[in-house]
Amino acid sequence: MNKILKTTALMIILATIVFVGCKKDEETTTPETVTPTVTDNFKAKIDGVDYTTTTGKATLYSGVLMVQGNNANNTKSMIIYMVYDSIAVNKTFPIGENNTGINAKGYYKDSNIEPSTEFESTNDGLTTDKITITKFDAAGKTISGTFNFTAVDQDDPNVKKVITTGVFTDLKW
Repeated sequence: MNKILKTTALMIILATIVFVGCKKDEETTTPETVTPTVTDNFKAKIDGVDYTTTTGKATLYSGVLMVQGNNANNTKSMIIYMVYDSIAVNKTFPIGENNTGINAKGYYKDSNIEPSTEFESTNDGLTTDKITITKFDAAGKTISGTFNFTAVDQDDPNVKKVITTGVFTDLKW
């Protein structure tokens, strides 16, 4: 009887080990690769042609703000340089000459033109060119805004580039 009990107990233990040890292999799934969406953070129209970049950046230092965006192969760049007394949301700064001097300047450079050509905003005193701050987050160090300006070739003032519908979004400094 003792032998039967030992054999039965041994069989139950072995059966338990076999059933617990043998379980269906779990299917391994490869996670789907998610490509992050890259958003243009600096864009405008230059003479009606779209200009966009994902590499826009800002510099904010000691009363000077500079926003810029270069295209992917660095053949074109746009820079707006501004001296300010304070930055606030919905504050607009003229680009060009006004009664207090130059508040801001806009620059556009195109290396695809031979020779490389630089354009600068005009100082005609009648300009409607401007930069408007639409978002300013000092803690997060980001700035957004809109801009437009007309720039003239530094070598030939008869050649102009009209920059319209400019937008920069959440540029970091």
